[in-house]
Amino acid sequence: MSREQAKLGRRLRRYADDEGLGLAPEVSMGAFLEARHRKPGLAEAARRAFAQKRVDFLLTDRAARPLCAVEYHGSGHWQGDAADRDSTKRLALERAGLPLVEVPTGWSWEEVRGALDAAVRVSR
Repeated sequence: MSREQAKLGRRLRRYADDEGLGLAPEVSMGAFLEARHRKPGLAEAARRAFAQKRVDFLLTDRAARPLCAVEYHGSGHWQGDAADRDSTKRLALERAGLPLVEVPTGWSWEEVRGALDAAVRVSR
């Protein structure tokens, strides 16, 4: 974890504690998303597309149900096939109805908190 990502993680930890939420870093999407499709083969293909991808942080409610995924787009983010990975994550999360908060380099806590508040409010 980069220094900037760790800094964001500390802020997210305080936010989660203040809001009575759970926070988990580096969570495999296969651990909290399920692929559904009328045709079993297509559900399995969809699952393979996202199951090994990870979100940087996952906010959960007290029962450990996912509320919001958080991705940090720091200086090291845009290496290799990052755009494809991000696209797959966005699509899987959107189809699951789970908000995604994307945090850019140079983030301000006020902006991040506003995005988190809106995302968590939608999920509850």
